[in-house]
Amino acid sequence: MSMIMRWMAVTFFFALLISPCLAQDAPRFSVSGGYTYWRFDTRALGFNGATGLNGGKFTGTFNLTPRFGFVVMGDGGWGSHVKVYDGLAGARYYYPKGSLRFFGEGLFGKAKSRIDIPTINGNTVSSSIAFGAGGGMDYDITRHFAVRVEAQYLRTSLFKLNQNNLQFSTGIVYHWGRVKAHKPKKLPKP
Repeated sequence: MSMIMRWMAVTFFFALLISPCLAQDAPRFSVSGGYTYWRFDTRALGFNGATGLNGGKFTGTFNLTPRFGFVVMGDGGWGSHVKVYDGLAGARYYYPKGSLRFFGEGLFGKAKSRIDIPTINGNTVSSSIAFGAGGGMDYDITRHFAVRVEAQYLRTSLFKLNQNNLQFSTGIVYHWGRVKAHKPKKLPKP
């Protein structure tokens, strides 16, 4: 998993260095919702391998500039013996290219898990700090709607054990309001 984290860090760093192509505007607010698939690391919890979890994700974003925004995210994944929920917040960087908006993000927050094992009486529940890094792409269908695909690495420490998880999501984005890029003012000739 450390190779994935390095790759995401390098990609995010180079995205920050890319100069803006043209002065563009961006949505001020956006909300998205959709399907998410987790590859949850249950080996650390004593399972034979990773567990696939199906679930949903909701994201809200407030863009400060056409390139930078603040994002909050809540999602959950459910399997036969494992349920995981998290709430994260952080920064997102955009790189617009025509009707595509690529983004990278770093998030921090809290995760909660519930494990149902038939040999244990009742449920076992744990909460921990979590952080994630990832990226994706929005494809604008209309001025207000877009389709999103994204991938994310999520690190949790549930039950005092570290889990390295991958998450893949797709969904619909609704955005409104505009943030305009500031064009440099021309100075008058002396």
